[in-house]
Amino acid sequence: MRGHPDAKYLVWTCFLQHDRNFDRTHCAGLGDRMRGIAFAVRLAAATQRVLLVHQEVPAPLEHFLAPAHIDWRLTPDLGIDTARDVAQSRVHFRYSAAHDKAQLASDLAQGLLWNETARRQRVVTLATNMPLSWEPDGAGGREGGGGRGARPHLLPPAPDDGHLPSALTRALFRLSPGLEAATDAALASVGVAPGQPFVAVHLRLGGQVGEERPIHRHRTGSLGELLGEAERCAHHLASSLAPPAPGAAVGTGTHLVRDRPVLPPSAATTMSPTSTGATDRTGARLTRDRPVLPARNSSTPPAAPPALAVPGLALLLITDNAELRAQAAAGLLPAWRSPRSAPLHFKTHRLPHTADDAVGLHPPPRELDPGLEPGLDPGWAGPPPTPKQAPHTPSATGAEAGTAPVLSRMDPHDQIQGLDLDLDLDLVKLHLASLADFGVLVRARCLVLSRSGFSEMAHLLGGEGGGGSGGGGEGGHLVGAGGRGCSALLEPRDRGGGAGVCPRA
Repeated sequence: MRGHPDAKYLVWTCFLQHDRNFDRTHCAGLGDRMRGIAFAVRLAAATQRVLLVHQEVPAPLEHFLAPAHIDWRLTPDLGIDTARDVAQSRVHFRYSAAHDKAQLASDLAQGLLWNETARRQRVVTLATNMPLSWEPDGAGGREGGGGRGARPHLLPPAPDDGHLPSALTRALFRLSPGLEAATDAALASVGVAPGQPFVAVHLRLGGQVGEERPIHRHRTGSLGELLGEAERCAHHLASSLAPPAPGAAVGTGTHLVRDRPVLPPSAATTMSPTSTGATDRTGARLTRDRPVLPARNSSTPPAAPPALAVPGLALLLITDNAELRAQAAAGLLPAWRSPRSAPLHFKTHRLPHTADDAVGLHPPPRELDPGLEPGLDPGWAGPPPTPKQAPHTPSATGAEAGTAPVLSRMDPHDQIQGLDLDLDLDLVKLHLASLADFGVLVRARCLVLSRSGFSEMAHLLGGEGGGGSGGGGEGGHLVGAGGRGCSALLEPRDRGGGAGVCPRA
């Protein structure tokens, strides 16, 4: 029991000094972290320990996600010294989902997580992004080759009920007050009133501030085709929220409208293939094709988007590609609205001080010139002024000296209990503004998921954990589960939190 004198703890960690992190960098993105924490619940159960979370990059997790029903905060009343017991823990396990599945299976088989050495420690630390569904080969589950019979280790079975991953995610997390406020502001900026239903589409294209490598998460060849498929999928989901039409067959939790036409994607009418290998301002490859926008003085107005099945249901585009986002925010993509904010990768842990670092932090002005090449927007004001740096003292958790300026200490009423990290509040504000995208996906009445952990965890936190349409076919709809009306994967992937794949044209 948490706080009991005899309680023992398993602490999921993400350190600024990254040699102990699961990816040996700064813990990847928000989706990886939430996934790893959910998996850590199974390890905590296996080792009979209380789960805690200690995150240093970009700031303590409580700034962005708050505990819901499971209190994972590392607070002073627990008597845990973060410098001695966490940053220098004697027993530390590190498992990357990409590289260490075999190592984890071996450690489980040998009982290393609950052997005598581990049992003697009050605090054991863990760095991982393993998915909740992972199973060792032969132990059953989605990655195992055997049935759900005898298990050669103490790890509880992965949940095989589609609703349980969502229930666990919602037991662990809720949006923090700061992220709720940022999400409110993002929705208000695109005219979505409190309580107004909307459809959100997430496209993981790459190009966030702080992202070093190109991202290739979508299988559709061109950006125009991808937007067209996204719009078709959004209309397909929106139709499931409409009242049943005469002659409609109603399945469990979804409306299956007979003879529903495939709606033409308005986005595709303003997109056409051009040069290959286009890059955004960060140098990351966008797609094979780049959008061609109508000229400002063109006599042909942009094509009007087809009406959604539910009047007043807004269609929001959430993407980490700054160029595409600016076009949607400027009204140059008729079907879409997009909050005007700067996508910032969650592992970014210092304020930008150069023009290259600051790309994307100042979105282009409303009057975007459609003829400009990427990165040539004359309205960009350059990097923010370099803040006056205060003397930096490394934190007790092993932060490297000089890695980031301290702009101010937290006000006492904002202090996160139990953590003594020097916080860059301007950086926290930038991350909150960026993570409003996550809040938008969580609140969406209908959600089109991309092939990303960011989409998947927003889907689970939004309240939908079960898949399958009422007729057992494509398009996973679950009306009424935690407020989520419907969801679908834009393209197939190994996991999607229970969402089905949207029908193709």
